[in-house]
Amino acid sequence: MRRGVVLFCLLVSVSVWAQQDMMKEAADLLTLFLRIVDSKPPTTGRDCYALIRRPRQALEDFKAAHPGALPDIVKELEGAGFTFERSCRSLDQFGNLALWPAGAQLVIRADEAFYKLAEKSAPPPKPAAPPAEKPAEPAVPAPTPPPMTAAEAAGALLSKFFTLADAQPPRNQNDCLNLLRPAEQGLEQFKSAYPGQLPELVEALGRAASGYAQVCRSSNREASAWAGASENVHMAEQLLAKSTGAPAAGSATATTPSAPGPQGVNPAVLERAQTVLAQVQKLDSVMDLALGKEETQNRLIDAHAGLQEFAASPESEALPLTVANLRLALAYYRRRLDAEDSFARASAKEALLKARTYVKNYEETGKEEPAQP
Repeated sequence: MRRGVVLFCLLVSVSVWAQQDMMKEAADLLTLFLRIVDSKPPTTGRDCYALIRRPRQALEDFKAAHPGALPDIVKELEGAGFTFERSCRSLDQFGNLALWPAGAQLVIRADEAFYKLAEKSAPPPKPAAPPAEKPAEPAVPAPTPPPMTAAEAAGALLSKFFTLADAQPPRNQNDCLNLLRPAEQGLEQFKSAYPGQLPELVEALGRAASGYAQVCRSSNREASAWAGASENVHMAEQLLAKSTGAPAAGSATATTPSAPGPQGVNPAVLERAQTVLAQVQKLDSVMDLALGKEETQNRLIDAHAGLQEFAASPESEALPLTVANLRLALAYYRRRLDAEDSFARASAKEALLKARTYVKNYEETGKEEPAQP
């Protein structure tokens, strides 16, 4: 009996020591992420990726060393790392860090959760010392972080949707719906907390959620339909990037010394956009005329190649909404090619019409969207 008690005490001691080591490693991990928050925001994509690389690797090391430990904190840091990475991509493409504040908020939430956990697991306080001559000053409560702006909240919401966009549709319907649920709930919470703000982004994420739900409830869960829903998420990312910053430095519109036309229209941008738009329009016409699957596939390949080439060029930075809608249209055309789907057909035409409108606006005003009165 006595040996059993001694062994139990040893096991408890080992467990306590291991717990202390794990908490120290978690604190070191949080310090790395907090350095991102406290650092000066990077100005190039290369600097951005270099800044987040070490904390993200440290997070993976912590998860491997302590599987299942501190799940709430790990989840927040995973979301932060993912959001920072997306922000680096936005910096590369648009010249701004649209999602950076949202990543910082997730790190702060992880830090607050760790602080509360550390308070609970702290050893009991030592007996109070005799009262000093000078009374102790009252404890000052920690400052409450300011509430997130609509753009910051949208960035956090996007990170939930990118969990879906970067995944393949789960084979099991319940797993699929469980993967979708946090994004759906986050979207409803955003609409409730920020009514009427960022309406185009909300609309795009609403279409994405609807598309994902349709795939989850279908029997075959096609990857092409999942990709079509994901295009709406990428469109929402571009809408957020455009709403929170200027075009990338070095873009065609930013580096032109003087406006090439009376309304600031860059002829090279307009010409390339119209060429890609015509390719997608030909694909739409082939589908309307039902000229056969082989001809449709050829037109789809041509349109996809043209769009990819345009999207990779500096000229595309002046027309992010056009590119996003053309990507969305091609995703729905591809889905329509795989099966008879009236929803995909109508959605493709709607996206193509929006892209055509944006190009027309650019031709007339030099901007995709006319200035608000």
